[in-house]
Amino acid sequence: MSKKVPVVYVAGKFRGPKLADVDRNISFASMFVAPIAEAGAMPVTVHLCEGVRAHDIHQENNGQWWVDATLEVLRRCDALVVIPGWQDSSGTLGEIREAFRLGIPVFEATWAGFTDMNSLPRPDSSDTWLQLAQADAEDATEVEPAFSFSEWVVEVCR
Repeated sequence: MSKKVPVVYVAGKFRGPKLADVDRNISFASMFVAPIAEAGAMPVTVHLCEGVRAHDIHQENNGQWWVDATLEVLRRCDALVVIPGWQDSSGTLGEIREAFRLGIPVFEATWAGFTDMNSLPRPDSSDTWLQLAQADAEDATEVEPAFSFSEWVVEVCR
């Protein structure tokens, strides 16, 4: 019998005023695929979907089709990892809210590794949650997270 491989949704800024901004956000998101895979999880990075190149699909209906589709992908994942710049993305804030609503673990990818965000309060408003997350980051001390991303992967694979 093979081990379970957790599936991890990668969330971060996608939209931009110009196609070049979208391309830059896609390239940036791709940088987080390898670290997640190296931890033993299967990254799902919707930024890299071939359909994303059809920028017009995203722009139609104020991008609602894309929002609905990506939330459906998230619902099928075992965890959510947000990448740097997530605070500036209304879509990512919605994905965080949905993950919390469903009890999906949330981690923040940084250049130093992954931070467990599951101990933060989970208010209904993503704006309130963002303020709490930013205040938590500003007040951060050398406190170990409840568990690391790698430990979470190992636990899920049991």
